[in-house]
Amino acid sequence: SIPAAIVTLSSLTVSSLTVSNTAVISSLTVSSLTVSGTASLSMGTGSGTSRPVGIASVNTTSVGNVSTVSTTDLMSYTIPANSLSVTNQGVLIKGWGNTTSNANAKTLGFCFGGTGFIGVAMTVGLTGRWTAEISILKVSLNNQNMRTEIRETVAGTLTATKSVQNNDTPAITDTAPAIVKFTGAATSDNDIVQMGMMVNFLN
Repeated sequence: SIPAAIVTLSSLTVSSLTVSNTAVISSLTVSSLTVSGTASLSMGTGSGTSRPVGIASVNTTSVGNVSTVSTTDLMSYTIPANSLSVTNQGVLIKGWGNTTSNANAKTLGFCFGGTGFIGVAMTVGLTGRWTAEISILKVSLNNQNMRTEIRETVAGTLTATKSVQNNDTPAITDTAPAIVKFTGAATSDNDIVQMGMMVNFLN
């Protein structure tokens, strides 16, 4: 419980945090806040509560495939061990980038925990833009529900040339780190370029 006053803390650790829309705090400065249990936020003036979504990683340093290897790791993030410890918690991943207009075959892939779950053959001869959205949720001990969607459009237009969706049930160990990554396989350097990746954690 924090009174309605000016409070400055260098560090605050709580096991459970609920913020009501009726709470009044004139000023609160916390340089470090750790919630080890459950955090919830009120939904307007209603009786419902929502779980916050936190940003785990953002990467905007462009990387492209390398022609000297069959498959290039593009952007990646390692989910720390025990992150998927609670049922229905998980990660939401977004990735985006470009493809070069030439006749080379190009395949964009996504891997979770060292396993490739999807590989999409991108359209050749197209100056393309691609986006990917992946949700991974824990359903039980060492079992997850994963949905992947990869979309391709013509650069500068709303014309969709490809949309691929896939549902999978990985069995990645909860107590071990698990890498999520995009991959590119193509003939020439930078046939496939990833421009960004964002990983959100669903508490």
